[in-house]
Amino acid sequence: IVYQASSPDEGALVKGAMTLDYIFTTRRPNSVNVLINGVDYEYELLNICGFNSTRKRMSIVVRGPDGKITLYCKGADTVILELLSDNNPFVEQTIQHLEDYIADGLRTLFIAMREISDEEYRVWSTVYEKASTSLVDRQEELDKAAEMVEKNLFLLGATAIEDKLQDDVPETISTLQQAGIKIWVLTGDTQENSVQIGFNCKLFNEKTTLILVNEESHWETKEFLERRIQSLKGLVNPDAEPLALAIDGRTLEFALDKEIEGVFLELATMCKAVFCCRVSPLQKANVVKLVRRHLKAILLAIGDGANDVPMIQEAHVGVGIIGLEGTQAARNADYEFQDGFSSQVIYESWTAMYYNNVLFAVFSVAPVLPAVIKGVCDQYISATMLDRYSQIYKYGIESESFNVRNFWRWVLNALFHSLVIYLVSTFIFYDDLVLMNGQIAGHWCWGTAVYTSVLVTVLGKALLITDKWTKYTIIIAIIAVPGSFIFGMVFCFLYNLATSMFKITEEYDNTIPKLLSSPIFYFFILLVPAICLLRDYTWKYISRMYRVRPYHIIQEIQHFNFPDYRPRAEQFSKARRKVRAVNRLRKLRGFAFSQNESGQESRLISLYATTEVIGADIYGFGIIMAEIDYLI
Repeated sequence: IVYQASSPDEGALVKGAMTLDYIFTTRRPNSVNVLINGVDYEYELLNICGFNSTRKRMSIVVRGPDGKITLYCKGADTVILELLSDNNPFVEQTIQHLEDYIADGLRTLFIAMREISDEEYRVWSTVYEKASTSLVDRQEELDKAAEMVEKNLFLLGATAIEDKLQDDVPETISTLQQAGIKIWVLTGDTQENSVQIGFNCKLFNEKTTLILVNEESHWETKEFLERRIQSLKGLVNPDAEPLALAIDGRTLEFALDKEIEGVFLELATMCKAVFCCRVSPLQKANVVKLVRRHLKAILLAIGDGANDVPMIQEAHVGVGIIGLEGTQAARNADYEFQDGFSSQVIYESWTAMYYNNVLFAVFSVAPVLPAVIKGVCDQYISATMLDRYSQIYKYGIESESFNVRNFWRWVLNALFHSLVIYLVSTFIFYDDLVLMNGQIAGHWCWGTAVYTSVLVTVLGKALLITDKWTKYTIIIAIIAVPGSFIFGMVFCFLYNLATSMFKITEEYDNTIPKLLSSPIFYFFILLVPAICLLRDYTWKYISRMYRVRPYHIIQEIQHFNFPDYRPRAEQFSKARRKVRAVNRLRKLRGFAFSQNESGQESRLISLYATTEVIGADIYGFGIIMAEIDYLI
């Protein structure tokens, strides 16, 4: 059997149970099957009280093969110990085992259980269902419902799983510390386990003074932190007497309070390394926020699991590692492809914003104006030609112009353009574009040149897909397309002056003068769009010359104003009017007789009494119809 688990811990526990002949065989939406000593047992899954950062535990309610209802709960040791009943003979022995596991650097969990009577479950399930369907504060209501049954638990034991370090972690951490980078470890492990990992990672050694913070209240935490700061001031030599701080999750909750956070941060910055243990994902994010808010430092967060995602998102630079915990952390990291491990964006922030802002784009840098002009003035086929060749309407009915295939064709075309622009630009600007005076242009010159080439490519694409060229559209295109480019360059130049004068940002400082004085820049903004659009032009040429569609021919007829010798509707109308005029001269008359030749007319007429009202109506109707026939 191959097991797939959302957490490596769960997978390891199930595999370990299988070696002891407790084999998990079947998983259904509402039940599981376990093979125990060759006998198959089915357990009905009734409810799940999920894990969150506040509860730090998870529970399930099942009905066993014997019909009894049982709650099983797993979680952190500090949390489960508070939920145990008085009758627990294995607590001391399990705690001793727990300490041995932690000394070996293992990740631990406590597991407990409780039997629930049918009457208690009936009452509780009603509360749970109400909480699960609540529209207001649903998670809080579910937590309250879980606390109703997560009490008076019986301790079953503890589990321990080896949490291997990633390759080269000790060497990497040692290198970072030598570079003057302070390292904080935010983990869900216990304090003892975290300290053991700290030794294994070379975060500190035997000479390091370890400060353990484990307090039970708000005021005790504040008093302890202030007392330690006073005792360390003026006595600490970071090189000769390195310090390390280890604080558990409960005390950290007090330390992150507005009144204490400053004191906690002051003590933490005096230490070479900081360990925040048994912390939730939310607490990890709050620690990062605290440092960002009070210190002028750049924060880099590294994680490999889903519980590290909030921390990665809050840091200045987030690094996600794909490991045993999955890919959630990597998907939320700040990296882009081939960015030199810097997470640096290619475009200047304000310029990129203007490209997607219609209000600024019309008068600045984006090709919005050509798009508007094309939408208003361009015609696929004129109304006269559509009236003459009405079969063209079937292309719209059959969605040949806009469908899923064409959509992805445009997406792939845009991807091709972006790859060409990026790869060619990285080749040309590989050495930061050495200028004629011997200086280098820099990163923002590269980004501005790429931005300009994108603008020229999009404007050229707008011209290439234009269907109808008249003297008016040509005039408008001359104004719109080069005008947008000129507006873009003027905007960049003025924006460069404004940012340099008012010190808004240093990204554009002296960027435009460097580009305008470089011949390579002009060569680049002509070469790259030409390469991008050459493929589009070739495809359009092949399509119109060798894959001709009926509307292509009609567009050619419209463009070159070819005469159409097909008989049209107006010609038939003229011929019909001419035949009628001849018939009137010949005094020929036509008639229309609605009866058939069945010989039943006399019988049908005799059925009606003309003295009745309805008969008079029918008689009058017959006179009107006879007059109409005569007129025709």
